[in-house]
Amino acid sequence: MKDVLVWDWPVRLFHWLTALLFSGLVLSGKLDGNYLQHHICMGYALSGVLLARILYGILGSKYARFVNFPLHPKHIFNYFLSIVTNKKPQYLGHNPLGSIMVIALLGLLTVQTVSGLANSDEVFWFGPLYEWVDSEWQERLAAWHSLLPDVLLILVMLHIAAVFWYEIRFNEALSKAMVVGRKKRPSSSAEPVSEGQEPPKNEDDIISATTPKLGLVISLTTALCWLLWLCSTVI
Repeated sequence: MKDVLVWDWPVRLFHWLTALLFSGLVLSGKLDGNYLQHHICMGYALSGVLLARILYGILGSKYARFVNFPLHPKHIFNYFLSIVTNKKPQYLGHNPLGSIMVIALLGLLTVQTVSGLANSDEVFWFGPLYEWVDSEWQERLAAWHSLLPDVLLILVMLHIAAVFWYEIRFNEALSKAMVVGRKKRPSSSAEPVSEGQEPPKNEDDIISATTPKLGLVISLTTALCWLLWLCSTVI
């Protein structure tokens, strides 16, 4: 089986930046107030990465686009049926369980960053969105900002455990694919490949991911403008 590019470099970059920034935010958030400035800077950076990734999920490469996630109930049912019957599901992009996890993580991380931007220590720092919401929402968002990291940590641990279980159970290097971007191309005799498709009649029918320049430029430019605005609120 030949390799095929599934995760182009923007997807991999957004993935690992999100992982690094989230780790730094959790650590700085759990430590004392001496790391507040670092926490704020990483929170700003994460908001930009998330914005870029969400836009790239709309305008990006084939397997990065949310519209191609196999989230139809039929796909989810067939996926779990394959697991139960010990058949390896054939998905070049995200499988249904991975798609659900990506949506959940991106959604909750977005809520977490927005709640942080609307937060304040009531003394020295007021988030750029703090004055945009009334006092009731300020308290609500502050409570979410304190609660969500633990929820996200649980989801991240489940995500990592699921990846390693899948690698051991089906001998597929998912973690390596998120580093190099390439996965093994299923043969023409394989089971259906993602989104409920029929098996390819020819191996060349499977399309490698390509990075759309316009989608990438829009995603990065919008995220950069957002970060510049955030920085301008600090000055």
